[in-house]
Amino acid sequence: MGKPQIQVVFLNALPLNAIPYNEYTVVVKKYTFDQLLNDFKIYSKHYNITATSYIRHPTTVKVLNEVLSEVSVAVTINQGLYEYRESDIVYVITLKQQKVERGKEVTELTKDDLDIYSVMIYKGII
Repeated sequence: MGKPQIQVVFLNALPLNAIPYNEYTVVVKKYTFDQLLNDFKIYSKHYNITATSYIRHPTTVKVLNEVLSEVSVAVTINQGLYEYRESDIVYVITLKQQKVERGKEVTELTKDDLDIYSVMIYKGII
């Protein structure tokens, strides 16, 4: 029997309307790319991983793919709207505040220009 499948989702923000619960708790932990890579090393031992990005910024996705290439995971870009499923593993990746210039497209990035967060969503209030 093969490994079970898991879905890892990358977002640039957490859309609260994507969470289908009337009451829920969100736990956010600031992460590093080393922690993300370590998570993926653990996941890959036990699961087949599908990594989907709802981030439409190509340079951010490029950096993400460079980081995850070490574990042979490629992130695909989904142009649709994200809808949370209980089995999803969610990370939010954003530009660091000092990298944001209003009205300008950022075309060169490294992982040092990005903040990453692990997001856990629980049904109900905990």
